[in-house]
Amino acid sequence: MVGRGQAQALNVVLFGLAHYLVGSPPGIPGALMTGFLAWLMGKCVLETRGLLGAWVIHFLPDVVIFATYALLWHGS
Repeated sequence: MVGRGQAQALNVVLFGLAHYLVGSPPGIPGALMTGFLAWLMGKCVLETRGLLGAWVIHFLPDVVIFATYALLWHGS
């Protein structure tokens, strides 16, 4: 069994690592940005005991990323 702090740290490491390997943006900048968002999402889940806030925190940056891709793809 892990505590809240350990769960939070594990969330940051795993989320950051996954995005470091196959994320957008890739590499260290992507891992740092998504690590921060993972910390924020984990904090939200632990404090509210629900997934809606974390889902919104994950969804909003994805909208920006995919909209940017769509605009860049459409513009070329």
